[in-house]
Amino acid sequence: MNLPLTVFIIELYVLLFLSGKITKGLYDFFYKVTKNRKTTAYLYALFFAPGTYIHELSHLLMSFFLRVPFGKLEIIPRFQDGNLKLGSLAIGDVDPVRRTLVGFAPVIFGVGVIFTTLFLTFSMDDLFNYKSVIAAYIVFQVGNTMFLSKEDIKGSWKTILLVVAVILLFSFLPFEITIKTDSVFFVKLTEVVKRACFFLLIPITIDLFIIGFLKILSPQKERETSLE
Repeated sequence: MNLPLTVFIIELYVLLFLSGKITKGLYDFFYKVTKNRKTTAYLYALFFAPGTYIHELSHLLMSFFLRVPFGKLEIIPRFQDGNLKLGSLAIGDVDPVRRTLVGFAPVIFGVGVIFTTLFLTFSMDDLFNYKSVIAAYIVFQVGNTMFLSKEDIKGSWKTILLVVAVILLFSFLPFEITIKTDSVFFVKLTEVVKRACFFLLIPITIDLFIIGFLKILSPQKERETSLE
């Protein structure tokens, strides 16, 4: 596998891991301040509202492009079966491929939004300006809300199995598919992926900074002692 692409995939996994830490850390912080789970849940939903809107809008846009029937779009947080639901979009029954693409839309659009935002605003010569602050906020929101829920990946196993089967089929065919790595297209694609790897370091750095900040704010746990 191409090295920049491998690094890009690893960075996505790291961002996924950190997003889980961020969401839990912020939820715990809000709860320590409010001492009320319902108030905490609504503060948490309000904090991540912009990212949630982009997440659900990506489902809607992908459904529209693929001509997948969809129903009501909900972006108002509500409790369902004791859990907080930040947003949802009802879609009709369609083939597994389109269902998977609609489910994975937040990752596809999220990565696109991050790259577009940073490409248009990021400058090594002037990091500390209002554009950088806005870009950092957008990247933080999207980077921590673009990952998928259980409902998003529901039914996607069929498409994943199909992709794996096709890959295995090509691997056993009696001929090899060669890619000219020195072609103009491949060189340009490699440069894009390299730039993407650099851009993904920014939301990862922001997450690490916030996680560290939350740890400083959180009081140290008292050591438990036990008597024999």
